[in-house]
Amino acid sequence: WLKLAQAPFHPRCRPLARIGHAWRGMLSAASAGHGMAAMPGYQAAVAPPMTAHRAVSSHALGAPGPNVAEERAQVVLNYQERIVRLNVGGERYSSTWETLCHSGLFSSLLKFKFDKGEIFIDRDGAPFKWILSFLRAISVGLFSKNYAINILEHLSYVERLEILEEAEFYEIPQLLGILKAS
Repeated sequence: WLKLAQAPFHPRCRPLARIGHAWRGMLSAASAGHGMAAMPGYQAAVAPPMTAHRAVSSHALGAPGPNVAEERAQVVLNYQERIVRLNVGGERYSSTWETLCHSGLFSSLLKFKFDKGEIFIDRDGAPFKWILSFLRAISVGLFSKNYAINILEHLSYVERLEILEEAEFYEIPQLLGILKAS
């Protein structure tokens, strides 16, 4: 069993899952007899380890059990109260506290944000889509050097410079290390 790590941030910023597929960890704990009520808001979940040879698509696992749809619906409903709405340079984005807290800036910012109002950030909105994509990959444990390089190699030099500038602003050390090395 793999005990999922808790980030040393604000209580709202603990990641729910740090394995290859976010649903898998939450559903494993729920189907272990604990139910979704045993996983309130920001508690760590317990899930079996995912290894390269075990990480198969849900289609290869066969038909889902009868309660899987209900459990997934409950997971989606539980996320509703943790949605953060962003306006970055006029472009609107939505994510969760857990995803955004992998950024040093958002981790600090969200400590002081208690209402459901939109957060405006006066930065260019176009490269933020890549920043949010990398944060989501970090959040569910998919981020790696190869993952980042595979994405970055398809972008122009100017786009990579924009992402580097934004990674510095949002304080994402995992991405900064890769960008500065390439």
